[in-house]
Amino acid sequence: MGTARTKANNRWNAKAYDRVNLTMPQGRKAEIKAHAEARGESTNGFINRSISETIERDISGIAPVSSAPIGDMLCAEALKAIHKIVRTTGESVAEYVNRAVLVQSKRDETGISLGVNPVTGEAFHSDEGKR
Repeated sequence: MGTARTKANNRWNAKAYDRVNLTMPQGRKAEIKAHAEARGESTNGFINRSISETIERDISGIAPVSSAPIGDMLCAEALKAIHKIVRTTGESVAEYVNRAVLVQSKRDETGISLGVNPVTGEAFHSDEGKR
C-alpha cells in the first residue's frame, strides 16, 4: 500500500475508532484467537462482541446463564432465547427455566395421555408411552 493511502487509512481510523491497549497473561491471546476463529470470528470481532454482550447483561441485571449448571446443558441458541425472554419478563433465569419445564411437561403429559410421542408427534406403538 502506498504512503498516501496508508496515511489516509490512519486518519480515517483515528476519526472512526478508539484504540485500547489490552494486556493479558502470556498464551491468552492465542487462546482467544483460536476460540474466535473456531466460531468464524476475528479476534477483534470476538472481543467486541464479548464486551457488548457483557455490558448488555450487566445493565439488565441478569446473571450469566453459563455460570449456572444449566448453562452447561443448553446450546447457545437456547441460552440466547432465555436471556431475551427474562429481559422482557423480569424473571430470573431460574424462575424462567422452572416455568418453562413445568409448562412443557404438562404439554408432554397431555400428548402422552393421547398416545402421541411429544418429541416426534408420532403415535406410540402398543404401551410404550403408557408408563
